[in-house]
Amino acid sequence: ATPDELRFVFIDPKRVELSVYKGIPHMLMDEVIYDSNKAIRALTWLNDEVYRRMDYLSAAGFKNINENNEYCKKSGMKLMPRIVVIVDEFADLMSTGKKLVEAKINGIARLARAAGIYLVIATQRPSVDVISGTIKNNLPSRIAFKVADQASSKTILDAGGAEKLLGRGDMLYLQNGAAGITRIQGAYVSNEETVRIVNYIKENNECYYESNIKDAINAEDEAEKAKESSGGSNKDGEGNYISKDLLDVLQLAIDLREKNKSISTSAIQSMLQMGYPKASRMFAMLDKYGFLETDPRDPKKHYVNISREDLEKLISENSQSKDD
Repeated sequence: ATPDELRFVFIDPKRVELSVYKGIPHMLMDEVIYDSNKAIRALTWLNDEVYRRMDYLSAAGFKNINENNEYCKKSGMKLMPRIVVIVDEFADLMSTGKKLVEAKINGIARLARAAGIYLVIATQRPSVDVISGTIKNNLPSRIAFKVADQASSKTILDAGGAEKLLGRGDMLYLQNGAAGITRIQGAYVSNEETVRIVNYIKENNECYYESNIKDAINAEDEAEKAKESSGGSNKDGEGNYISKDLLDVLQLAIDLREKNKSISTSAIQSMLQMGYPKASRMFAMLDKYGFLETDPRDPKKHYVNISREDLEKLISENSQSKDD
């Protein structure tokens, strides 16, 4: 595939596996993402990109990216490139913010195939903390190489067998929609061959990058630095200014708590008429600022831990901060 047809986003918290591909013209941005916080912001951008693409395809009357690109080829228009996101090591992202990462992966995976965005996620730690139920539901096609025990095999494939593999590329493949698991042999590719292929691709393709994703990541960094330098006065514990949207979410959370109902991303989305990415971001902000507490009887349920009086103080301090 040419760079017009296919683009990659490489996320490599380990900083060793994907650096060899740096500089290939198929990359969406001109760097491999090593920082976990930047990786989460990149997933946020991709989440939004899924919805931008779906809105465009819907308005243009296309069911999916295939129909759009067939029309573009006939009309001589620029293709909508497929984007493949490769993450190695996923456990590092999950340790940064499990709920936030799950929300991003969920948002991308639900509509990704029609929008032409795909996820390839790898981990050397196949535990339920990393490969959670939410992740498995959204990534139905899976590969297991040799693992230490049957529990690890069941975590990946929902079945044993991977603990009996021979290693050296011997693998079990679970394909979405397939009747069972297939045992296949992966081919060995040396580092020298990988370098030769990468160099060939660089020499025979024009190199240009999209600045949108990098601008989005760097804009977040600049905003955070500005907040730190301004030293806000909203009493959130970190000196960050609380937006009106977040105050609305706090109001909703207090209303739900008084009705003995928990706050969730879906509740924010439906009751405040927000898109899923924004609702997920608001829920993550509640957690970040320490406004949430877990129900001791059900860890999946969350309630806000401030009163209406505390909220009124925040609104007052926000107004004062804005005036200043």
